Amino acid sequence: MSESRWAPVNPFVPDGRILVIGASSGIGLAAAAMAYRAGASVVGVARGEANLARSFAAIGGPDTARLLPIAADVRDPAGLESIFTRAGTVDHVLLTAGFAATGPTRTTPWSALAPAYTDRLATAYAVAQRAAPALAPGGSLVFTSGGFAVRPAADTSVVAAGLAALETFVRGLALELAPRNRVNAIRPGRIDTPMLRGALARSAAGPVDDDSVSAAGRSIPLGRVGKADEAAHAALFLMANTYITGVTLGVDGGKSLL
Repeated sequence: MSESRWAPVNPFVPDGRILVIGASSGIGLAAAAMAYRAGASVVGVARGEANLARSFAAIGGPDTARLLPIAADVRDPAGLESIFTRAGTVDHVLLTAGFAATGPTRTTPWSALAPAYTDRLATAYAVAQRAAPALAPGGSLVFTSGGFAVRPAADTSVVAAGLAALETFVRGLALELAPRNRVNAIRPGRIDTPMLRGALARSAAGPVDDDSVSAAGRSIPLGRVGKADEAAHAALFLMANTYITGVTLGVDGGKSLL
């Protein structure tokens, strides 16, 4: 049997270009920083211009020409168009932005929960539709799901349904865009991000410190919450591996096993 020789898997070629939507904090910022330090050019998108500018300044590095911050709302069609007009052709797109809302079905009006379902799926659809012609051959889309897709909790039925729908969308879209491009998702569990800390603060009805975050991870098999870098690494792995498509990769410390 002949021996195959494969080039190293690496999406960060010298002219590689990655678009991160939701790049001002959390997993998106971690992915932008990681990609930049690996040699990629990074286009980062967030709604808040000041926060995005501060976050990208913190990434640092001598080659700031490889960092392009764009303040825009991806849910606005004009904003979405401006993003891809300025970004041009990209090798990979990571969408981390999402809307979460919870509440008991019996007493919460649909209008309060609808964005957790419709906005998440509609945003993913709009980004995919606009990104498809902008992706370079061999490029990929990576979406962000969440643990409620496979393990809903009380009062999370709508957001769980939205996440599950997103994962189904990823599988179907992967077939549509193959073989030219790939489509995958990450499914983070409890990751130490501003979103998690905000959720813990609302639950505790007060400020949250590092001890509170640590306590939130004790029931997880690996005994801790994850780091934003760990979830970001999973997203970059899905970009890098050219034989993975239609997959949702869990990054939850084993939480989905319970």
